[in-house]
Amino acid sequence: KIPQMPDASEEFSCYPDVERVDASSKEMTMRILIAEDVPAVQNGLRILFELQEGLEVLGTATEANELISLIEKGCPDAVLIGWELPEPLRIELFKTLRRTCPNLTVIVLSGRPEARRAALAAGANLFISKAAPPEQLLASILSIRPVINED
Repeated sequence: KIPQMPDASEEFSCYPDVERVDASSKEMTMRILIAEDVPAVQNGLRILFELQEGLEVLGTATEANELISLIEKGCPDAVLIGWELPEPLRIELFKTLRRTCPNLTVIVLSGRPEARRAALAAGANLFISKAAPPEQLLASILSIRPVINED
């Protein structure tokens, strides 16, 4: 039997088992950039965030210099950075980002739990494990939104 495609009027998610985090109590949308060097992870994050009310993906980058160019065009509320993103050194990257956008929230994503301490020491505001389920990832990111929008 051939599976039926969902009706265009039905809500469809490529993450059918992921419950959307309720963002209705929040007033503003958080504008975010994604910097991740693994294309499948970057695309998955972009899709997940675009499906979530309250998040707006402004762009994506696969390397630090590309991220810096995007930041120079306009400051997002937050940037999600894969810890394994190629050069420059992370501390220097975070300093450059904060010089350009002083109120920027830096979120680090890594599959290496031991990177947590180094990421926070380098200046990240939040560390999220790649092993975290999508609901936890969304809840963690949305939890910083009230702080961002108080500025």
